[in-house]
Amino acid sequence: MVPDASVLSGAAFAFEQWSPGSGRWTLLAGLRGDTRRLSAERDDSLGVVAQDRSAHAWSGNAGGVFTPVAGFALSLNIGRAWRAPTLFELFANGPHIGEARYELGDSTMRPEASRGVDLGVRWSGRRARLELAAYHNRLSGYIYITPTAVFIDSLRVYQYGQSEAEMLGGEALLEVEIGRGLVARGRVEGVRGTNLTSHEPLPLLPPVRAAVGFGWRDRFSVDVDAYARPKRLNPLDIPTAGYTLLHFGGGTDVRLFGRAMRIDISLRNALNQRYKSFLSRYKEFAFDPGRNLIVRLSSGFVD
Repeated sequence: MVPDASVLSGAAFAFEQWSPGSGRWTLLAGLRGDTRRLSAERDDSLGVVAQDRSAHAWSGNAGGVFTPVAGFALSLNIGRAWRAPTLFELFANGPHIGEARYELGDSTMRPEASRGVDLGVRWSGRRARLELAAYHNRLSGYIYITPTAVFIDSLRVYQYGQSEAEMLGGEALLEVEIGRGLVARGRVEGVRGTNLTSHEPLPLLPPVRAAVGFGWRDRFSVDVDAYARPKRLNPLDIPTAGYTLLHFGGGTDVRLFGRAMRIDISLRNALNQRYKSFLSRYKEFAFDPGRNLIVRLSSGFVD
């Protein structure tokens, strides 16, 4: 599916945090340098010639948090990020049997770079907590994979591509203590992406998600996750229906084998809902997991 290759990567970074004067301001900055070298071997069956690809880039961010009064903070961050295309994104040419699809890379792709800004508001009271966040990213050479209308040996072709793009998203979180140790929580999040080259929605972006739940101390919880039906689809996206899932969780501290331990039990998709996640790689031929019971035993270790 891809040629034999070796990849050598290296990076160096620096980070600084500073709280001047009264401490109402906290300033942060970071800088990172990356280098990457990919050496692909010749593969006649894939039509790949022996080649070396090198990429170098700087990335970084700067931001601040302003706390005018106790329990309330405003944040702003701007930054630049970078990544080089992977071996699969460049040279894939063959069936991905585990996902029942045929993937095609694009050897002409260049490194992806993005510039972004995010804003945040945080408030915390005696019995409640609120967080709001919004972000905007402008991406140069955004790398993505999209389904196509082409089939090879009965497998749908997924093609890696690259374009100018932008993403705009946000999320909100609210937690309220409504009783002694009983907390109600809610969350909503969403993202909107646009291919600025074709002026179409970006493929395979997650739909709007909302969640509500209740938790009693660290002993018991019940949560409901609701995923909207994707409405802003790329022309080649494969749509799925919206769905809602119910989850339960519980845990307690125990003593076993002379050690303090904790046992946690969670029941995911308690109603055994049949659904397909929009981002699932198997949605054309399989549903996502049904009812799922997870038991976890954990213990801390002290030197």
